[in-house]
Amino acid sequence: MESNQELSLELKVESLIGSRKLDRAALEALSDEELMLLFQRDVLPAFDILVERFQNPLMNYIFRFVGSKDDAADVLQETFLRVYRKKHLYKTIARFSTWVYTIAGNVAKSELRKAYRKSSVPLVLERDNEDDYVRP
Repeated sequence: MESNQELSLELKVESLIGSRKLDRAALEALSDEELMLLFQRDVLPAFDILVERFQNPLMNYIFRFVGSKDDAADVLQETFLRVYRKKHLYKTIARFSTWVYTIAGNVAKSELRKAYRKSSVPLVLERDNEDDYVRP
């Protein structure tokens, strides 16, 4: 059963779509949750505004996980791709920011696991000058 808040958000979004008042200024005045509901109804400029709002804070959050600006940029891109592909899974019971930060954290952790698996230790030990084997 949907809560009153969820229903009021749904009604507001439906009235916005019905009134056709979806210019940039009107969209920027909406909450993140309202923008996500519009995006679920294929109003693509709503997604653009969400990306603009969250790209810098998410980049900082992800950077703290991965420690590299390039890796953080890759994780950020993957995060927004997942938001785009999985938009139908978002429910207004959670704030949009909670949802997107959870996705970003999960993608960052997955990348760290991949990087850990890729790091390898050579199977053959190297020799030093005195013919003793040295650990790599």
